[in-house]
Amino acid sequence: MKMTMIVMTALLTVGLTVAANLLLKKGANETSSPAIFGLIGWRTLGGFAAFGFALIAYTMLLRFVPLHFAASITSAKFICVVLAAWLVLHERVNGQQWLGMALIAIGILVVSIAPRHDASEPETPPPGVVDERS
Repeated sequence: MKMTMIVMTALLTVGLTVAANLLLKKGANETSSPAIFGLIGWRTLGGFAAFGFALIAYTMLLRFVPLHFAASITSAKFICVVLAAWLVLHERVNGQQWLGMALIAIGILVVSIAPRHDASEPETPPPGVVDERS
């Protein structure tokens, strides 16, 4: 159950972030008159909302995993945004960008298969940090 929640909230965070980026890009390119005071269109507002929901999903993810792990696995958004821009907006992706996405994917894989810290063992603070728990 916990693993399912971790996967679902991570996917939700990444998916909403991708949607937000696409909506903001589409909103920035709108040529018709924007809906709110002539400044912001519905796509831009949708992008803001999607980012807001992504933050809620990310906060939920932080209930299940440490921050360093959550930040690492949700960095998949950098790959997914570029892929979405390529597939949906038909933006060009060059060789360096493909290499960068591959390196990010390798980093995510390394972090996700790294041995987990056993919660039953007491955590030792970094050198020079006073442990205030005792």
